[in-house]
Amino acid sequence: MAIMRYAGYNLTGEQGELPEAVRAAAGSWNMFQLLGVQPALGRAFIEPEDRHGSTVVLLTWSIFQRRFAGDAKIVGRSIHLDGRPFTVVGVLPSWFNYPDARIQLWVPYKADAEPKFLQRHDWHQNLVVAGLRPGVSLATAIAQVSALQYQLHLQYPHVAEDAVTRSINEDLAGNVTRLLDVMLSAAE
Repeated sequence: MAIMRYAGYNLTGEQGELPEAVRAAAGSWNMFQLLGVQPALGRAFIEPEDRHGSTVVLLTWSIFQRRFAGDAKIVGRSIHLDGRPFTVVGVLPSWFNYPDARIQLWVPYKADAEPKFLQRHDWHQNLVVAGLRPGVSLATAIAQVSALQYQLHLQYPHVAEDAVTRSINEDLAGNVTRLLDVMLSAAE
């Protein structure tokens, strides 16, 4: 299992380039490994980097091309996010735009999160990505996650009672599924 949440930063470079507001995501160190994504350049996060105060960043291909002119030398250099230097450790492949093509960069999940934030059950909205172990059915996995979610709800009543699950295909299709169904029906 891996966890992610949406974030946002003001981005500048080492040379004081004009700032730019960018959509970002914060993902646990194992996110890209779980999804089977190898960076096109550099590397993904490693476990020790997923901590409060971490200053590493992964760029998406789109911002790598647009903002940094596709210069591979950006890996290992610093960019500034909200005025703080972050070292670019990798660039994601051009085809990777999960969960949202508007995301321009990734930081480790705990990088900008205060430790007290991570301990609270009512301060954050997260997305969890999970893969099935060999031999485990989807129904069994959902039942186990739902039971765990219900136990959390009993302990923390403000936490949702049940887990909401969807396949990665449903997640990628997002809100266009209904539109695609209507278009398909109209074409028949």
